[in-house]
Amino acid sequence: MGFRVGVDVGGTFTDLICVTPSGEILLDKTPTTLDDQSTGVMNGLEQLAQRFDLELEAFCRDLDILVHGTTTADNTMIEMNGAPTGLLVTEGHRDEIELRRCHKEEIWDPNYPGPIPIARRRARIPIPERMDFEGNVLLDLDEEAVRRGVQRLKKLGVRSIAVMYLFSFVNPSHEKRTREIVLEEFPDVEHISLSHEVMPRGPEFERVSTTLVNAYVAPRIATYTQNLQDKLRRAGYLGPLLIMQSTGGVMPPDYVSRRAVTLLASGPTGGVMGATVAARAAGIGDFVAVDMGGTSFDICLVRHGRPEIKTDWNWRYRLLHRAAHGRRAERRRGRWVDRAGPPGRAARGAGVGGLGARSGVLRPGRDASECDRRRCGARLTSPSTVSPAVACTSMLPRRAPRSRTTSPNRSASS
Repeated sequence: MGFRVGVDVGGTFTDLICVTPSGEILLDKTPTTLDDQSTGVMNGLEQLAQRFDLELEAFCRDLDILVHGTTTADNTMIEMNGAPTGLLVTEGHRDEIELRRCHKEEIWDPNYPGPIPIARRRARIPIPERMDFEGNVLLDLDEEAVRRGVQRLKKLGVRSIAVMYLFSFVNPSHEKRTREIVLEEFPDVEHISLSHEVMPRGPEFERVSTTLVNAYVAPRIATYTQNLQDKLRRAGYLGPLLIMQSTGGVMPPDYVSRRAVTLLASGPTGGVMGATVAARAAGIGDFVAVDMGGTSFDICLVRHGRPEIKTDWNWRYRLLHRAAHGRRAERRRGRWVDRAGPPGRAARGAGVGGLGARSGVLRPGRDASECDRRRCGARLTSPSTVSPAVACTSMLPRRAPRSRTTSPNRSASS
């Protein structure tokens, strides 16, 4: 048996854990290299090799397995710096992504802006085609419209394309043919996301939004995993590279380069799974797992020794995914923001509020009791104003909000 290594890349540090052939556990840490996170990973492996008085190549040859967690997808959605993305969509559904099921991040603020669109309206191309719910073709795919649309997207500088046709998860023939046409007209395109591959189920808004997120982050994921694999192979590592998923499992790079959305929130999920193993060894079943990094503070309630893994709509990331359910406080431009829902980084413009929960918010000059009464999502301007009591009570079920008092000059019916 050789060495086994786990690597977790965060926004500030890259952490490594190594299990030696004798069963000894070693920990190490190195700064994350934001321009290319694979460089930081290799630096960390070299540090581990030096602790065993080995060259990097000798250490990598003795590696049995390398498991990797990364925040590349999360950081892409935080900074909204993914690939320029276009959308080919069934005619009549071009603006479905803007409607967003009428969800609003700040329900009491009529002027609150919506999320920054991943695909601008001019980069969303309607394509004449139609399937019914049984997969029968009602309108043949207009291939010339697809070719014109792809040429328009090229002129707009698009590098990644999402395709979403109605009921393609029942009959994907139109989407598959569209991919062939895209590759004919735009052979240099970095990525193509087909909705029946990314999310082979309804409903349509969730499917198109998830597919757009996948197309937006996939090119960076593919570039990063390819760089890391190339460096590992040159260093002599010939074993499998397994990448952490938001479900708590692992998959190879070829899979995650196609299904990049599965990496979102995978880092915090890995921390929850590790905490569960440690607690189980200590005979503890009910506990709170805390993961504090340079960018965010993640917390997850574990009951009966099992974290809650849920398939849910993530309003902040605008995708349907499966992940450990918890809370996160994010550091954003010097401020801390409390968010509910699955662990994961997200900027305000990259998504919307938490899943099935409201955030307790504290502003300067406002005490914790008032914060607990006002449970609408808002901004925090100082980390020092958040008390541990607020952080802990936010994990518990909340009472229904009080009804608003009717003005004396206004009837309840008005």
